[in-house]
Amino acid sequence: MKKSLFCLAFCLLLPGLLAGEEIPARELPGRATVAITASRPEVDDTPAASFYGTGSVISPLGYVLTSTTVVPPNCDEINIVSPGHYQLQGELVKADEATELSLIRVSPPADVPFPHFEIRESASVELGEVVITVANSFHSATRAGELTTSVGLMSGRYEVTRSLAEQPVYLGEVVETTAATNPGSDGGPLLDGSGRVIGVLSLNVSDARWLGVAVPIEVMLDDLRTAIRNDLEQRGQEVPEELLPTVMSAGAPIFPEWEERSTTFRNAVRSVQDSVVAIQIDREKDDQRFAPRRRRRGSGSPTGRQRILAELHSRPEEATVTGVIVDPDGWVATSYFNIAGELNAIRVVLADGRELEAEVVGWDQEHDLALLKVEEDGLPAIEMNPDVALGDYVCAIGRSPSPKALTLTTGIISAIGRGPNEMLQFDAAANVGNTGGALVGLDGRCVGIIGGISTRSRHGQNSGIAFATGAEKWTETFEQMKRGEKITRRPRPMLGVIVAPGAVDLEGVLVARVRDDSPADRAGLRRNDSILEVDGVPVEGEADLANLIRSKNLGDRVTLTIRRLARRMEIEVTLGEEE
Repeated sequence: MKKSLFCLAFCLLLPGLLAGEEIPARELPGRATVAITASRPEVDDTPAASFYGTGSVISPLGYVLTSTTVVPPNCDEINIVSPGHYQLQGELVKADEATELSLIRVSPPADVPFPHFEIRESASVELGEVVITVANSFHSATRAGELTTSVGLMSGRYEVTRSLAEQPVYLGEVVETTAATNPGSDGGPLLDGSGRVIGVLSLNVSDARWLGVAVPIEVMLDDLRTAIRNDLEQRGQEVPEELLPTVMSAGAPIFPEWEERSTTFRNAVRSVQDSVVAIQIDREKDDQRFAPRRRRRGSGSPTGRQRILAELHSRPEEATVTGVIVDPDGWVATSYFNIAGELNAIRVVLADGRELEAEVVGWDQEHDLALLKVEEDGLPAIEMNPDVALGDYVCAIGRSPSPKALTLTTGIISAIGRGPNEMLQFDAAANVGNTGGALVGLDGRCVGIIGGISTRSRHGQNSGIAFATGAEKWTETFEQMKRGEKITRRPRPMLGVIVAPGAVDLEGVLVARVRDDSPADRAGLRRNDSILEVDGVPVEGEADLANLIRSKNLGDRVTLTIRRLARRMEIEVTLGEEE
C-alpha cells in the first residue's frame, strides 16, 4: 500500500519535474548551486568532524552532487541551503573517495521549483573556452545570503599524480580553470559558458601550476547514474531515463561578451600551438639560487622566518617545463631558470609527441634566456613581434605538467621595460609550468619568452603579475647564444632594506625592516630610519632607491644620508650581492 501511494504521488509530481520552472540563464548558476554543511560522528579511531562546501543540483528528483571532501563517507547530518529559496536535510547516497564523488538525496520542496544543471563532457570543452565557478566561499551562502560566481577560461587539462599533487585526494586527469576558487568552492560546479556542469571543483592542485582544478564529470558520470538508479529502485520508483543526468552539447552562452573574448584567445592559441614544446630535464644538481630551501638546523622550534624558508620550493622536480621553437632548423628558446644547474640530459617533446635529445648551446642569465638545439629541421617556428603596447591582451602558453596538452592563461601587458632587465610585465597567471613558454598577442605572434620567475616564493608563484623577455631583446640576443655565448648575470649590488609602502608624507623612504646580516645591518641602519640621499642624490621613492643602488657595483662604498628621529646623519655602507 505504501509503495502504491508513493508511486502515485511521484507520478503526479512527474509532469512538474519534467517541465520545471523557466529560469533565465544567468540566474541558473545561483539557483541550481547549493551550500552544504555536514558532520560526521566519532567512529572507531576517527574523531567527529564537521565540513562545509558547495554542491550542484543535477536532477529534479532531488539529487545533489558534491565532493567527498565536503561530504565524506559516514556523514550522518547533511544540510542543503539554497540562499533565499530553501533549506533541506540531505541523506548520503554514495561516497567514493577514488573519484571524489559524493551524492546526496533531498526531498524537493513541493511549493518551490527545483532547478537543476544539465551536464556536458569536459573533453568537448576547448582550451580557452569560458567556464564559470559558483561557490559558498567563506560561508557566503549562510552569512551573506548569496553564493559567489566567477568567470574565467578553461586553462588546461592534465594528469595530477601523487608527486605533483599538493593535496592528493583524487589523482588523475583534471580540468584547470582561471576562474576564482578557494576552499569554499570545493565540491561546487565547474560550468561551461552555457551553464552545463563539466566538472566538480576539487582541492587538488598541481605543484607545477597552482590554479583551480575540477574532477571531470565523465570520470564519475557512470557511477553517478548507477547510484541514482539503484537508489530509486530501492525506494520502489521507476524513472524515465530522461530524468537521469544526460550528456548535452553546449548551449547558448550566459555571458556573450566573454564568449567574444574567448574566441579571440582560442584563435591566438591555435596559431602557435605547434610551436610551443615541453622540455624534460634530468638534473644532476640544481643551481644554488634555484634549489629548494630547507630549514636551518638548530635547537628549539623554528622561527616564523625559518618556517617560511622551509616551505619555499622554486621548482617541483617531477614537472616538465616549456620552450618555444624560434627557428625551423631546430632552435628552441626557453628560460635560463629551466636549464640552470648541472644537467644529465635534456629532451624536447614536440606537439606531435616526438621526443628529441637537446643540447644547451648558449644562454643569457641577465635576461633569463637560454637556447637549445635539436637535430631536426622543418619545425613550426613561432613568429616574433617586438611591437607591444601597454594594455595589449596577451596569452601565456605552456606545456606543463603534461607535455601532451597546452595550458593557457590570459591578461594584459601591465608595464613595459620593467626593472633593470627591461622586461615585459603582464597580469596573467604564470609559474614554473609555463616558464620558458610563449607570451602571445591576439594576432598569434610571440611578444616575449616567459621568465623572470621568483626564487623567493612558493613554486615560483607571483602576486598576480609575471614577466617575459620581450621579442626585441630576444632578437638582439639570439645570434650571440647561437654562436655558443654564455652571458652571465652581472652581480647585483644589494643594500638589504625593505621600505614601508605608502609613506608618501615623509621625505625620502622609510625603512620598514633591515635584513639580518645585510650590508645595511652591518652599517648600523635601523628600522624607522628615513633614507634621504645616496651619495648626495636625493631619494624621492622606493624606485629611486632601487635604481641608485643598482647603478653601483658590488663592493662599492656608498654614503647614505638618513634621518633618525629628528637627527640628520650620514652612514657609509659597503654594498653586498643580491641573492
